[in-house]
Amino acid sequence: MRDYHHPNIVEMYDSFLVQDELWVVMEFLEGGALTDIVTHARMDEEQIATVCKQCLKALAYLHSQGVIHRDIKSDSILLAADGRVCCLWYKPPHSVLLAVDGRVCYLW
Repeated sequence: MRDYHHPNIVEMYDSFLVQDELWVVMEFLEGGALTDIVTHARMDEEQIATVCKQCLKALAYLHSQGVIHRDIKSDSILLAADGRVCCLWYKPPHSVLLAVDGRVCYLW
């Protein structure tokens, strides 16, 4: 996972094996999941096009690396405060937030 670097893919920082569970420290995107946005607000055509275009850039990159994303849905599309849209291409079943060196990160 650490080998895939693209502006529209959530960055992975580190991983740990804790007993029999894999814990992954990933980039935190302040805007949260697209699901939260579309559940409470209506996106206009320009916003939808922006999300689609940035997701397609991420998918094109992954495909060029021989990786197929098998879980495209609004829960795996995260938004940054600066408007960047990122695909979370790996999501283990458990997640919490963790502050690492003053930065808040997803811990999967």
